[in-house]
Amino acid sequence: MNALYTDEELKELNFNFKASVQISNYTNFYNITVDAGENIRIDDFCIIKGKIALGSNIHIGSHSVIGSKLHKVTIGDNVGISNNASIYTATENFLSSFRGNPTIDDEYRDIISGDVSIGNNCIIGAGVVILPNVKIGNNVSIGANVVISTDIKDNSYILSNNKNKEFIRSLWCI
Repeated sequence: MNALYTDEELKELNFNFKASVQISNYTNFYNITVDAGENIRIDDFCIIKGKIALGSNIHIGSHSVIGSKLHKVTIGDNVGISNNASIYTATENFLSSFRGNPTIDDEYRDIISGDVSIGNNCIIGAGVVILPNVKIGNNVSIGANVVISTDIKDNSYILSNNKNKEFIRSLWCI
């Protein structure tokens, strides 16, 4: 990892934490309000936007995005987020007759938005996308390149998404 943000720089950005943060200065922050526990590591080339609550013992891999506009992303304790993962609190409604993008006024867009929460003791694989209005329970493992658009119960893992069929098994049934 390259040079890190100093504690003073993070506080100026409105990134509040208890102790022990290692955040690459290649991470970009936009309009953030972050409240974090301790032992946080954010690797190179991440993008962090909006209202975020981080527990303790969090790792966010390189090139990941946490994007929040009006809603909040909450991540519990002991969570690992692998490289290229994305968490969004707003997205275009791709089933709508409206076609939009951020350059078009919101009144001409059909936007789905809502909070996202990830429980304690979770692992989010590389390339995972988590969409708005999703609650991921405790002790959840999500494999690489899965799109999460619905809530995930405690003690579950997602192996893959194949034509809208999620393969979910309880950790206790292994």
